[in-house]
Amino acid sequence: MTPDPQREAALFQAAAQLTGPARATFLDGACHGNPALRQRLEALLAAHEQSEGILAETVPAAVPTIRLNLPDAPDEAVGTTLGRYKLL
Repeated sequence: MTPDPQREAALFQAAAQLTGPARATFLDGACHGNPALRQRLEALLAAHEQSEGILAETVPAAVPTIRLNLPDAPDEAVGTTLGRYKLL
């Protein structure tokens, strides 16, 4: 049986929203008679869950920034022409 990538992607998205027994029940029904599909989906789901933990650990917390209130510098380029264009 040839894998259908679109169907697998849809099943993965649906299964990723579920956890525990609900996910197992969903996979039982969706993959009935196709153990290769079940194995691929379980591998994808395991990798997905593992990557969420890695991403959560590597994303730094928000760091406040400093706002500098500097006066606007005069725009010395106003009036300059670049080829057929004139900077306003």
